Amino acid sequence: MKCPLCPGTAKKIFEAQNIHGRIKVSPEKFLIFQCAHCQLIFPQVKSQGKDYYQKYYGRGYARQGNWLERLIGKISLFFKQRLISQYQKQGNLLDVGCSRGGFLAAMPQVYQKWGIEVDKKSSQFIKQKYPEIKLINSPVERAQLKKGQFEIVTLWHTLEHLSHPQKALKKIYQSLKKGGFLIIETPNTDSLGFKLAQGKWFHLDCPRHLFLFNQKNLINLLKKNKFKVVEIKGNLIDYPLDFYWDLNNYLNFPNWFLKITISLLLLLPSLATRVLFLLKPELSETITLIAKKDKR
Repeated sequence: MKCPLCPGTAKKIFEAQNIHGRIKVSPEKFLIFQCAHCQLIFPQVKSQGKDYYQKYYGRGYARQGNWLERLIGKISLFFKQRLISQYQKQGNLLDVGCSRGGFLAAMPQVYQKWGIEVDKKSSQFIKQKYPEIKLINSPVERAQLKKGQFEIVTLWHTLEHLSHPQKALKKIYQSLKKGGFLIIETPNTDSLGFKLAQGKWFHLDCPRHLFLFNQKNLINLLKKNKFKVVEIKGNLIDYPLDFYWDLNNYLNFPNWFLKITISLLLLLPSLATRVLFLLKPELSETITLIAKKDKR
């Protein structure tokens, strides 16, 4: 099979079921391929039309979560705000794949807030609750964006869902002002968790994750689209139990007593490992890349 990202050839590496995080959605199976040249990993999905989105992004996908998930979300927002202010203190901010608008709503008023979201229910929620957000209901590659319109563009766990990431990045580059910044957070296939869990990796999210990157091929993709990568970070806060679930899936004890006992013993070490991910982003379950459009 031809790689959708480069001229290389991809080979099947395993099969995976329709699993969202640690939740098995259905027993439907998908072939997972890896490019021999760029190492991109992707599922074989027959169609990405209207039926695809209705079937795989159905009821409950954009749920709010329990109180603990909401608390972690607020902590995550604090760090996202701090990261953005480090690079851009004010200006036009576009969030691609803004879901229900929580990130944009939390940003200070010194930013003019724009969001791209194709999900109708999420879009309706934003329009009702956050009228200050200027919403675009179109895939980013087809969105009507002006050249040099934004100082900063963010994609928080969005790039891996896009059908045409290269077209999306080209459009984003055009919409950024000279010296503007792009921030991408996405799963990392060089992570310890992927190496261990493989077809049961927490972030595989098959078949919703259409493109799964590692640090090298993502940097190459950004460079190909004229971006200059200025910083790469590991992730401490988002999905705090992802590596924990990967360890459990890797060990996969059939005995329930052993499974519960080992799971409890793994909890603290797996959380402590996240500090390592900050020091060595290439091992992190997810990575954050900050890229810049040159001023020239």
